[in-house]
Amino acid sequence: MKLKNTINLIDHCTPGMILAEEICNKQGNVLLPKGSELTIPLILSLKKHGINHAVISVEDSRTDEETAAELANMKIWLALLFRNSGESPELALLHELIVKYRSDKLI
Repeated sequence: MKLKNTINLIDHCTPGMILAEEICNKQGNVLLPKGSELTIPLILSLKKHGINHAVISVEDSRTDEETAAELANMKIWLALLFRNSGESPELALLHELIVKYRSDKLI
């Protein structure tokens, strides 16, 4: 089973969801480690600590072909956004970093 990560508002989290990343408070203390299963008491506690979102692992039902198509579409969209960036090395680097970031999130 393939998994993908999604960012969910705490208000949209439900019991049984699995954390894809640890949740830390503002001081950097780990409140819940990666892999924790959310329960109603944990969700309520996160709200009390001012946590407003969580990264959740969910089953990825996309086929490899669908993932490849999404990746190709994303690259085309970003190329359109950066089409007027000219010869700027800074913008070229930014474009490259965004493509890498988004590619890592899609796969």
